[in-house]
Amino acid sequence: MSTIGTSQVENILLRPRPLTHPNVNIVLVPLLPTAPGKDPLPSDIWGRILRHTVGAEMDSRSAQEGQASRLSLLLVSRTFKETMLPLLYSKPYLPSLEVFILFCERLLDGDRKWDNLRRIHHSTPGRWVEWLNFTYLSNLNNSQYLKFDRHLAQIFSVIPFLRYLNLPTTNMMTRPTMQALADSEIVSALKDLRGIHVPAPPNYSFLQIESLTHLLRSCYMLRHLELIGSGLDNDTDILDEDTVYCPASFSLPHLRSLCILHIPYSPILQVLSRAELPELRLLTISIYADKEKSDANAFLKVHGSNLTHLTLSATKHTLENLLVLCSSLRYLSLPTIPTAMMRPITPSPIAILSIPRPTMEFLNGVVEPFLTSLRQVHIREVRYLRRGLGVGAANTGSSAIILEWRRRLARRGVTVLDAQGRSGP
Repeated sequence: MSTIGTSQVENILLRPRPLTHPNVNIVLVPLLPTAPGKDPLPSDIWGRILRHTVGAEMDSRSAQEGQASRLSLLLVSRTFKETMLPLLYSKPYLPSLEVFILFCERLLDGDRKWDNLRRIHHSTPGRWVEWLNFTYLSNLNNSQYLKFDRHLAQIFSVIPFLRYLNLPTTNMMTRPTMQALADSEIVSALKDLRGIHVPAPPNYSFLQIESLTHLLRSCYMLRHLELIGSGLDNDTDILDEDTVYCPASFSLPHLRSLCILHIPYSPILQVLSRAELPELRLLTISIYADKEKSDANAFLKVHGSNLTHLTLSATKHTLENLLVLCSSLRYLSLPTIPTAMMRPITPSPIAILSIPRPTMEFLNGVVEPFLTSLRQVHIREVRYLRRGLGVGAANTGSSAIILEWRRRLARRGVTVLDAQGRSGP
């Protein structure tokens, strides 16, 4: 072991026998080279990481815990705070009416303090908001909903880049709120509009239908639209066609997905039946086959030929000419098994079929002769029985029918999935 003086080294690690040899110092020499220091991550990389954290979907149970963890990121550093604030405002968590009112006051206060000297025209934090989901506010009473509706109309002018809006489905927006949304800059950015409540006749007025039509006409950039009604209780809800107001038609050139639930009769469906929807491919609808003059059935007859995905909501009847009307379907989901269906003019291109329960009549009369392009069948309410339950249990009831479906369709390479997504017992 060599010894060197104190003045020849910078770091002295060991001093053996300091009393007898005060001038001897032992230097510990590293065997491996020192690792270079790592460069810090750029701010744009941290932005991507945090954006992925904020954009993660959570259920209602973990939403509150997730929001608390996101807020804690604001306390990490100034860089994290500058990155997280726009992300938190872009998709706010609004669990109650009180939180929503505070959120509106914060947006309006920021807009009042915004001056004309800034180079950015739109105020902060309103310009950060891109997503508003009000599913947690679906149980509001009438007075609470009016308060919610009033505050919602006030913030439409300060959130110009809103892309997604999911409204409570229990009430219809008031005319001033629909007018405020239609006249705002949101219409050029809004892509997804959900939860539009459509009242059943005769519970609507001419002005309400006119305001809703003006709103839909203004949102020309929509990709997805959801309309929800209250269904049909009895025959007294049916009005004469001459007494029903039908507004002028319009065009939604970018609309690709449409959801129409529990709306048998409405002027809105009549105007959508006449509207130009060239990109419409995905439809979820409640049809009423036992009502010949249903507006929902008329809409399906007009736009059914362009559809590739069709989901029929829970109804008691299915149109017998469904395969004829929707000749381009690739996916079909049925709420009930139809007793009979008309033969399509050309072979149906349906590749995926979803049904509640299998029947031999439907297999022999529809699936095998008509659905020649079928590749997968999903049975939602029946499961394959485990092998250990015995042969007798597997050969009775729906268990025997699903096994027969699986055996016969396997010859064509069709996979039959049960309610748990399994392809066999």
